[in-house]
Amino acid sequence: MPTAADLIRRRQLRRLRAQRGTQRTLRVLAGLTASLAAAAALAVVAAAAVLAAAYAFFTRDLPSADALQAAFSPDNPEFFQTTRLYDRTGQHLLLEVIDPRGGDRQYLYYNALPPEVISATVALEDSSFFTNPGYDPVGIARALISNLQGGSVQGGSSITQQLVKNTLIPLSVAYIDPEGVILEIHDLQPLDETPVEAATDQVQYVLEMRQGWFARHNLGPGVVIRTERGRLRDAFRRGP
Repeated sequence: MPTAADLIRRRQLRRLRAQRGTQRTLRVLAGLTASLAAAAALAVVAAAAVLAAAYAFFTRDLPSADALQAAFSPDNPEFFQTTRLYDRTGQHLLLEVIDPRGGDRQYLYYNALPPEVISATVALEDSSFFTNPGYDPVGIARALISNLQGGSVQGGSSITQQLVKNTLIPLSVAYIDPEGVILEIHDLQPLDETPVEAATDQVQYVLEMRQGWFARHNLGPGVVIRTERGRLRDAFRRGP
């Protein structure tokens, strides 16, 4: 028959084994947690590296902000503006030569624009311009839903996206007559302000796409542009 000392010793051994088992479990859990944390940190670092590499790849050919500012400076001879002829004193304007297709264009610095013009432009083109990160998710979603539902054709691009499209991306422009027939296709070059004149006055629509889009879709002069709603002009009518 075990003595009281034996019983006490057995209980102490059982307690010690339980404590050791708990400590072992805690050590395993701590190691597993540390491993998961390290794996998560490595995943974050890898994702950041992939995103950085993708950003560097897609922006490698983009000009700097200084290059854009120089391109749209009034000192740039390629920036199209209305020609002004002065007398020999340079004080009296004698004549303005205005491009009949490009219109009257005069360079103005931002701080010279009336606040009403700035507010009206932002309200019409990109109401969240001063708060969005360069694109408008709400506008893109609204345009997508409207287009999928067959409503009026809408665009969801922000002012920033329009600047990129018109200055950095090589585009092709198609001149289209009222019946939707492509009359001409011209390639446009980034930062080139040279007006592209049509050879006819029958142009009703102008369609700009990235260079190569028309060729990939076998579209050229003489081809009729159609949409899911039929003729091109029907796509611009409001309502279903």
